[in-house]
Amino acid sequence: MDYPLRQNMLYIDSRDRAAGTATNFTINLDESIRNVDHITLIKATIPQSGLTNSEYHILRIPEFSPDAHGSNNILQQAFAVITPEEALGPTHYVSNKPCPHYFRPVKARINSLTLQLLNPDGSVASLSGGEILYTFAVYTRDIVPRSEKNVY
Repeated sequence: MDYPLRQNMLYIDSRDRAAGTATNFTINLDESIRNVDHITLIKATIPQSGLTNSEYHILRIPEFSPDAHGSNNILQQAFAVITPEEALGPTHYVSNKPCPHYFRPVKARINSLTLQLLNPDGSVASLSGGEILYTFAVYTRDIVPRSEKNVY
């Protein structure tokens, strides 16, 4: 059966971390996200002067099995490869071409996420001041157990 797909936005501000750095931290979500079909990075907002000068950075989310293909092991672990897009004032917008990460079967629940922003060599990127705002689109399925359906 094909259940309806619903889009939700997920915003993660690195300031909300309990521990770690702006480029390597785990965040516990206030509310679990259930029945996740797929998730896409829409944008990472990073201070303009914050990152070391690199043509791209790699976002790794260890909780998700990587399904990327790449010319090296580091790229194969990527949830997304993000590149500079445009500079507007004090913030540098960095995004990738949206590429959804699908869960098969549907992921029952996401309670927390570890976000690691890596340099091309696989080392954790360093941010000289400021924080990062990640914007994700999360697509969930409205799955209702058979016992909760109204049967007439």
